Amino acid sequence: MTYKVEIEFVPVYEVVSSLSVYVTQKANYDLDKKWFKNVENRIQPELGELLKDQETLHLIGYLLLLIKKSPYKKSLQEFLSWLKGLSIGEIYELLYMYFRDDPLKDLEYFRNFYVTLLPLWDEVYKVDEDVNNYLMSVANEKLSQKANIPPEEMVEECTNGIYIEPSEEISEIILIPTYHLSPQNRIYGFKNTAIIQFSIDIPKGREHEVPLVLLRKTKALADEKRLRILQILATEPKTFTQLVELTNLSKSNLHYHLVLLRSAGLIRITNFLFTQKPDLYEVRPNIFRAHNEDLEAYVYSGLNL
Repeated sequence: MTYKVEIEFVPVYEVVSSLSVYVTQKANYDLDKKWFKNVENRIQPELGELLKDQETLHLIGYLLLLIKKSPYKKSLQEFLSWLKGLSIGEIYELLYMYFRDDPLKDLEYFRNFYVTLLPLWDEVYKVDEDVNNYLMSVANEKLSQKANIPPEEMVEECTNGIYIEPSEEISEIILIPTYHLSPQNRIYGFKNTAIIQFSIDIPKGREHEVPLVLLRKTKALADEKRLRILQILATEPKTFTQLVELTNLSKSNLHYHLVLLRSAGLIRITNFLFTQKPDLYEVRPNIFRAHNEDLEAYVYSGLNL
């Protein structure tokens, strides 16, 4: 038994993604550090106070679900008007099937918090229209491919290496392309459903610029420890605990190297969503052949300079 995959993008999603990135800015993102500083300098006191509420900000996954469920999401203003007009009972009806344990404690506060927060964030930071247009084109392209690709392969292709093992516990995965989270993916797990925001590089259009995907792979390979990890993973899949034992690296150091390898798309992570099984790591099939092709394509693209 496998799950179904849905792929969707509207600009409201990227408003939420940019907010999420700012809130978790200690993570490893491609965004220039100046981006965070520039945004911080524009934040007004009311928004600053709201951003201190980390507990509610950690419920962003439920906000993404409401965007998915909303019939009014062509613009942020349209979505917020719809959300503001919902009764607490209506919000509960939209979300109750996704609660894994206890429902959200205060749906009224949750609604009012985001109805207030999102317009303030949108005033501070506007997502570039070209970014939204590109993400929309990616979503449309993936939708056109969906019928010809098994769900598990579609998830792995979009996430550049995350394989979600089918199980009775999961029935649906919602895939949303995002730029601001790049090169990371983010998974929100609910009852029988997961939302995955998968990262997309936006082409800058500068002639002879090295593609980010090529840079990530090349940098990931330029380290003795990461090469050793790849060598270990080439034999058979390993858990994180097994890798700690085999590499003699600390957990934090190993995690750092695995993040770089995963961001480069060099390894596959088999995720047993909603189960107690640990993730399995392995080298992605044919990844080095693909890397060589990408490297040659770039190098020889400059022959006419």
